[in-house]
Formats: sequence, structure tokens, C-alpha cells
Amino acid sequence: MNRISRVLAATSGVACLAVVIATVVGYRLDEGSRGLLDEQKHGITVTPHFHIRFSAGGVWFYSEELPYRGSIIALGDSEGNLHYGDGRQARPIRDRVWHVGDYGVGLRALANQNGQIVRSESTCDFPGIYYRRFQWIGERPDWTLMVNCLYPFLLFAVLPTMWTSRWWRSRPKHSVQPTPVPGAAGGG
Repeated sequence: MNRISRVLAATSGVACLAVVIATVVGYRLDEGSRGLLDEQKHGITVTPHFHIRFSAGGVWFYSEELPYRGSIIALGDSEGNLHYGDGRQARPIRDRVWHVGDYGVGLRALANQNGQIVRSESTCDFPGIYYRRFQWIGERPDWTLMVNCLYPFLLFAVLPTMWTSRWWRSRPKHSVQPTPVPGAAGGG
């Protein structure tokens, strides 16, 4: 094994261990807090609009102060208009949804009363993956991506597993031969 592959395998092993530790710490913070935890203090702010946190068995990437975990976004009226909390309203004009059971992808465009597109919404639900993106046209999008910690763990475990397997197979093969014991039966 060359030096680069050993360094990459070691780095990947450390990253794998870091994912395990972060997952355990995230669960402990979730369990121990139960409403006492200040959610904004337990995320890592990379930029003002990019945050990371480990929580609920996943690694969350999000653009606002807190990750979006599902809530009521708007209320509908009898005419099909959606009324948002900030006083804006829009009407769904185009839905593209592909799903199997509870999993799938959705794209939705919403228009104002004049028919101009004013909002877009994207969703994605797969096993261990949760994605939401909302954007009023002309404004910064609000998005959240959660990936179950099992995915990065498996990804980072590939190189150390391959390195260990190659190392194990490259070891010299020693056969175990019984050593005769003087004075033992059949020994001489």
C-alpha cells in the first residue's frame, strides 16, 4: 500500500469516527434538552446563510437560523388562494410531483392574482434524506437538507475497510504446526 492510500484511509477513518461521535452527541443534546436547548446555539454557523448541526440522527444543512422541520406554511381559502403569515398570498399554478408511497420529489410554482410567478417550492423525501426549498422571487431562498448520519458513516467507512482488507490479505501466511513436547505420548 502506498503512502497516499494509507493517509486517505486514516483520514476517512477519523471522519467516520467523527460522524459517530457527532451523532451520539446530537442524540444526547436532543434527549437531554427536551425544550431546554437553545436551538440556535447548537448549530455551526459557516456563513450567515449556511449552518450545520447534528440532531435527530442526521446532519442538517440549512440557510436560516433554524432548520425547517415541517410546519404550516400557508392557509388556503375556498378559492384556492394560499395566505402566508406575512400577509402575502399566491395560487398554485403548476405542480410536478413524482412519488412512490411516502417518498418522492415535488416542484411547485405559485402565482399572484395577475398570473405572475411569485414563489417556488421544492421538496424531496427519500429514505434518510429530507429537503425543502422555498423562495419568493427576488428574495433569498430558505432551504433545509437533512441526511441521515448512516450515509456519511458508510461513505467514510469504505476506504478504511478496503485498506484493512488489503492489509489482512497481504500479511505473510503462517501455518500453525504442533510443537512436539518431550515426554508426551506419541512425541518420541
